[in-house]
Amino acid sequence: EMLVAEIDGRIAGYAVVLFRKGSGVARLYSIATGPLFGGLGIGRMLLKRAEEAAFEHNRMMLRLEVREDNSRAIRI
Repeated sequence: EMLVAEIDGRIAGYAVVLFRKGSGVARLYSIATGPLFGGLGIGRMLLKRAEEAAFEHNRMMLRLEVREDNSRAIRI
């Protein structure tokens, strides 16, 4: 599932959530915000919407793997 955040008709960020048949876990494959839209809470909003999408697809867990040096992603 592709989630897109828009501000004034411009793409501000996106998230891609993958669902595998037979798995109870959804995977947040990718999430990003545009450089002009950092610090506006868009990443948090996309993460919340990704969690909702997982629940809507009967997944009780959402997995996201983040590199150790990605402190901005870890803060979310």
